[in-house]
Amino acid sequence: MLFPDKDVDRQRLTTAGRDVAWYRRARCGALRSGDVVEVVEIGIGDFVSAEFITYGARWVAWNVPDNVLLGYSSLGQYEEDSFYLGPIVGRVCNRTHKGLVTIGQGTY
Repeated sequence: MLFPDKDVDRQRLTTAGRDVAWYRRARCGALRSGDVVEVVEIGIGDFVSAEFITYGARWVAWNVPDNVLLGYSSLGQYEEDSFYLGPIVGRVCNRTHKGLVTIGQGTY
């Protein structure tokens, strides 16, 4: 869990006047380059939440009620990562130049 301060207020997400989820966002550190990295946590109630960092759009925690994702405990470890733990997209993202897929009657 990389969220630095559990006292950061949760922002409510509502639909049809009902609270359905929440999120909170905070700075979790900076890379060696000086770029700031933030962590965003989204959740439902007090039972389940997920954390993502803005460094490579990595999913770093799934709290149900304990973290069940394989990952690191510090931002620096993600900078040194050679195993690509947690990225939303893989290391070959955007390497399918002119790639096509046919689904039903459509080609995309």
